[in-house]
Amino acid sequence: MTNEERNEYVKYRIESAYKTFGAASHSATKSQFSQLFIKTGKFDKKYGRLLSELFDWRQKGDYENIFDYDHESVKPLFEPVAEMIDLIEKEINNAL
Repeated sequence: MTNEERNEYVKYRIESAYKTFGAASHSATKSQFSQLFIKTGKFDKKYGRLLSELFDWRQKGDYENIFDYDHESVKPLFEPVAEMIDLIEKEINNAL
């Protein structure tokens, strides 16, 4: 495969993914993530729970005036979030 063919293929895959993954809100993105990666078994269910927890915390941080985070409450999330990011990056690289 030439570089030009590879670039065309990558362009096609990106456009296809964009059309497939067309979420208009954070909630829709969370639902599509679950549909495409958790329910299919590509990612462990713990990552679906993690995404839900992060989404809930984001909602509270944005919309609840008295909700505040501290280092001790978020520190346990650093490692699992890094693992999930690694999985997502691998999935993206495998798709290219």
